[in-house]
Amino acid sequence: MGWPVGCLVGRSIRPSGRFRSWAIAISGGVLAIIIATPVASLDFSSLSLVYAEDYQGESVYLTTPELDAMSAGGMDGEGETPLGGSPKPGPVLTGTAARASLTTTAPGAAGFHAMLLRNGTNFGPGPVGFRSRGSVDTFDLTPPVGSVSATFFVYASFDTPSVASATVWGAVTLAHDSGTTTAALTLFEGDGGGGIVPIGAVALPTAEAAALLVGAPFELDLIVDRDTLAATTSVEITGFPEHSAGPSTITVATPADPLYGGAQGLLATGFIPPLTEIDFTALEIYRFPRPPFSVDTTADEVDLSPGDRLCQGASGFCSLRAAIEETNALPGPDAITVPGGTYLLTIGGTGEKFAASGDLNIRDDLVIQGADRNTTIIDGGLLDRVFEVPTTTAGVRAELLDLQVVGGAATAADGFQGGGLANEGELILRRCIVSGNTANVGGGIANFGDLTVEDCVVENNSALALGFVTPTGSGIANGAPAPIPPTGTAMIRDSAVVDNISPSAAGLSSGNAISITIENSTVSGNAGTQVGLSDVDAILEHVTIVSTGIGLRPRSTSGTHTLDLANNAIEGSAACSFAPSAPVVTTYSGQNASSDTSCGFVALGDVAGVALDLSGLISAADSRSHSPLAGSPLIDAADTLFCPPADQIGTLRPLDGDNDGTPDCDLGAIEVPEPGFGLELVSGLFGLIAARQRRRMVRPTVENRLEC
Repeated sequence: MGWPVGCLVGRSIRPSGRFRSWAIAISGGVLAIIIATPVASLDFSSLSLVYAEDYQGESVYLTTPELDAMSAGGMDGEGETPLGGSPKPGPVLTGTAARASLTTTAPGAAGFHAMLLRNGTNFGPGPVGFRSRGSVDTFDLTPPVGSVSATFFVYASFDTPSVASATVWGAVTLAHDSGTTTAALTLFEGDGGGGIVPIGAVALPTAEAAALLVGAPFELDLIVDRDTLAATTSVEITGFPEHSAGPSTITVATPADPLYGGAQGLLATGFIPPLTEIDFTALEIYRFPRPPFSVDTTADEVDLSPGDRLCQGASGFCSLRAAIEETNALPGPDAITVPGGTYLLTIGGTGEKFAASGDLNIRDDLVIQGADRNTTIIDGGLLDRVFEVPTTTAGVRAELLDLQVVGGAATAADGFQGGGLANEGELILRRCIVSGNTANVGGGIANFGDLTVEDCVVENNSALALGFVTPTGSGIANGAPAPIPPTGTAMIRDSAVVDNISPSAAGLSSGNAISITIENSTVSGNAGTQVGLSDVDAILEHVTIVSTGIGLRPRSTSGTHTLDLANNAIEGSAACSFAPSAPVVTTYSGQNASSDTSCGFVALGDVAGVALDLSGLISAADSRSHSPLAGSPLIDAADTLFCPPADQIGTLRPLDGDNDGTPDCDLGAIEVPEPGFGLELVSGLFGLIAARQRRRMVRPTVENRLEC
């Protein structure tokens, strides 16, 4: 790919805090004066990282064994052919595991590509960002003739089988001529016929050109929006502000053309002196989320035309169902914001899998952001379950944040699992309430994929004997029985699973080989067993389990499964019940406490066979929990190696609960304040502040929740 681009020179001025730049470019013998007004700094913080190539040190050119290693990483090294010239010797590519160094071996044009071919549908519509990281290690300033220059670039190409490709480049050119070094950021467009046209340029200040010359690391970004066909490039040199050029509209054959690209390179715009060296550290490709759809009606309406990027029902408003239909029809991640209100589902029809009736089926990566879990209420109206990530979308990631899921009923023969939510993809629930839902399996939540429940309350759900299978998991059923062979994990953290109802099921059950971790959580008041584990590996840390029956019931019907217990508090008529049919290998990693001796807590520091002195189930910090009472053996009794920084409701750990002058962690989910009125008041306020800070820290904006 010869690049007939001349030296770019210019200057910048900064009137009233803004700056406009001019540059003179010579392209194909045509003199063009480019006026470019840099846009605001490009923000990659809200992007989803699609691909990252951290360059591995490889040696010269594409020969075996380098060919296999480089191709596996998406790299392609080659000698460049200047326009009208002959091929030049290929570059030498060396380096460490952290970088690849390209060194020219002879004067002339040479290049290196780190190319990733990707069909555009993998990115979805909207903007895609390409980022190159690198530095100029050596640039020979004593050319034998004329000027010398080197160009570092990223690119994206639009291509079809029948139409010549159109390519857009973001490039930094470092040039030295007659004792003067200049640098410029340029946006170029290729027309598919060999011509390359500069469509925007910014001359970089002298200090930044000098910094590049001595090896300052830089990031070169290119953003291409396939919806608007706008391209923007920017460069940020370590220690200096970011400079941008664009956006400029590019010309492509068809907006829906596949997209590929994202390379770093070294090109001559005259010639590159021998032994010039550039270090390549990484190539990254990002995907921008689209602006979120904003629900503006509580009515339940279908979307008039899913996929037209217009969320609108018959009333002209955007309902939650219509927004989900729209995001299902659009490839790539999306977000929906839902203000406070009660959103009652009224369109019946079980078994439909595209959100047009019955439950709300999420078929593509999606974040649904409510206003608050006490005010944004999604009510299934007992027509069907409320949300589902169905079997046909096993790779989908769905996040539901700051909302309440109620009134779901998974009671039909073709859907009896997950009254509130059923998941076979990746489901993340944060700051939620799941309440008043009914199913045969998983009254509140049924999971057969990857599940995260964080800072949630799962309460008053029912797993009933409906004649399909034996009820399982009145609050949460993780992994069994599965409609497809389940794979995945479950994490329950800083949450309460309480007061769920079933004639026989555990409040929280996990089985069928989907491993589960429960941390800093309370499981209490559920009918029957509180935590039932069957043929599954499990970790319980700082969990409070309170039951009038069996607290923890691990069992194994085949093979060997593991149970790791650390700093838990378990109370029940039988705190634990270990089924003897097959081994459950139990590891007691920290100190633990139980109201009897059934759990096998016999290590030094364990508490067994004594009253745990817990309060009743109380509401605190928008959660439900039991707190150790004054004098409880749980206070300051935990193994500090397994002490998290905060408890279930956000109170910082550890505190000096026994007033011995040493703060230690308490067993179970709740850390009690230090004794004494003044200290207790201070500790309570401290815990409240900590709870609010913790919730702030785990509540980033909608945009940066869209993780790939």
